[in-house]
Amino acid sequence: MVINFQPSTNISKYPLRKLIFLYFSVQLNQILMHQKTIQPAKITSFIAVLCLFTMMVSCKKKDSEPTPEPISREVTYQLEATTLANTSVTYTGATGATQSASGMTLPWSVALTVDPTVASVTFSTIVSNATPTKTITAKIIVGGVVKRNVSAVVDDNGDASITLPAYTF
Repeated sequence: MVINFQPSTNISKYPLRKLIFLYFSVQLNQILMHQKTIQPAKITSFIAVLCLFTMMVSCKKKDSEPTPEPISREVTYQLEATTLANTSVTYTGATGATQSASGMTLPWSVALTVDPTVASVTFSTIVSNATPTKTITAKIIVGGVVKRNVSAVVDDNGDASITLPAYTF
């Protein structure tokens, strides 16, 4: 009786694994067929090779899984307008705490690096005393890519407000 084993992984890519697998197959065939008396030294070496082979196959890193790209933590909050106005903004700061600013001139932006412990960022603005029908645009930019972009038109009273959806890393 001859036993033919088929490996569960493609061992042709790994010459050492192929050699160990072949040794394992021959030794197991000899044991099962009782072609010769098996000495304790043979059994010990067989077990050692079997353990080595098992460790090599089980510790294999999958070739098909690419390393994920690190998520950029460079965040820019940006506010643009085609009007002069009293403006206040609220945004997530570098440590995750809420930050506020008011009385700034438009266009306005702030760039910061957010801590890895911060799961998401938010941005909102309130504009008053602006020219009616003018447009206000708020953006969250992460790693140079616009992730959130919302515009609002100033109403007849000169007011507008924007709350962007949270961006989650």
